[in-house]
Amino acid sequence: MKPVAYFVSILLLFAVTSLAQPPEPQPVTDLVIQVSENLNDIILTWSRPLNADSFQIHAGDSLDFQATETTQIGSTPDTTFTHIDGLIGSEKRFYMVVSLNNSAPYQPYNPLPADSAQNQSIEVDLSWSCSDPDGDPLTYDVYFGTSSTPPLVSSGQTATTYDPGTLAGGTPCYWQIVAHDNHGHSTPGPVWWFTTEGYAGMVLVPAGPYQMGATYQSYAQPIHTVNVPAFYIDVYEVTNAQYKAFCDATSRAYPPDPGFSGMPNYFTNPTYANFPVVAVTWYDAKDYATWAGKRLPTEAEWERAAKGNADNRLYPWGDTWVGANANIWDNPADGYTYTSPVGNYPNGISPAGCYDMAGNVWEWCEDDWHGDYNGAPTDGSAWIDTPRGSTRVKRGGSWNYYGTRARCANRSASYPTYRLSSIGFRCAGTP
Repeated sequence: MKPVAYFVSILLLFAVTSLAQPPEPQPVTDLVIQVSENLNDIILTWSRPLNADSFQIHAGDSLDFQATETTQIGSTPDTTFTHIDGLIGSEKRFYMVVSLNNSAPYQPYNPLPADSAQNQSIEVDLSWSCSDPDGDPLTYDVYFGTSSTPPLVSSGQTATTYDPGTLAGGTPCYWQIVAHDNHGHSTPGPVWWFTTEGYAGMVLVPAGPYQMGATYQSYAQPIHTVNVPAFYIDVYEVTNAQYKAFCDATSRAYPPDPGFSGMPNYFTNPTYANFPVVAVTWYDAKDYATWAGKRLPTEAEWERAAKGNADNRLYPWGDTWVGANANIWDNPADGYTYTSPVGNYPNGISPAGCYDMAGNVWEWCEDDWHGDYNGAPTDGSAWIDTPRGSTRVKRGGSWNYYGTRARCANRSASYPTYRLSSIGFRCAGTP
């Protein structure tokens, strides 16, 4: 065996990234080169730089050799490497260790169904896109369920699709993807959600807190935080045509004619089929909702749908009154003397996507009337007395009241047996 005269060692470190220009080499300390007990092998050890995941080991016979595919003698995720028979056939050996700084996967994106999608098939499949800056193979954990923190349902799959099976109708579904590479890195995606079909003509209002009440009316005080569970609510007020279908199917008496001048046979005239039904009692509204597989909204749900949860706005569209956005009394801009067709004012739409929550007709709610919010529920449920109170809440103002009554937090009440030409309703639903 030839004797070993000396060893010259060079340790260069480069971070391999997806950038066109790599960062400056990072210094590595404590490089140690040892000869094995058999005097044939060379043992290299070094300290791990920050973010270094693995290392390529290169060997050459000159000080200025370049690291190429032909000079690489091995790789390791560890900070030690043994060059087997490294001393045989060479009096001098030069080494270069190149660190590979692996990056985590990119965040999953491009969800299908799209985030916040409505009325999806109960047989829907999930899909997504994801990639890795280093080109590493990826696996995925899938979280899916009906809570906003969905449970793990699939782990370590390579496909970017998932079949959740047959889902319940009219239900919000939440899902999240976590991407993993083969270097121990992981990247969670956002929690996406969608709803399955089940409630035609309704929008899903997501769960969350909002500020209920206002300072401009004593009945609406104190302002308080209400955490409302997710719920569905009708986009439009219930129309004459919809209520007539209920009456015809159940042999219920038609509501009396409201006597609007120039609008004869308001309830049965096809001209007014898409106008809101009026002159219905609270009991009528509740029975219709049950027949339709729905219910009346709670007062807290109604206000949440009217003004959203981003601010405590005066009107569904903002804080400034716009006459062309709602049908109220003494308002030539609305174009109607009495009721107007539902959905007639697109600029008056609420943050939840509901029309006519300011004006047109008052809308019955489930709650009994209370003169203020002291003692009111904070979970979005209806405030119901035992026994039930003598009056019920109505919301939203109407064609025969001024705009101050059409403010989102404005409250009023009527006896549940009243049939007024200014009162109608819309329905809600529980996911």
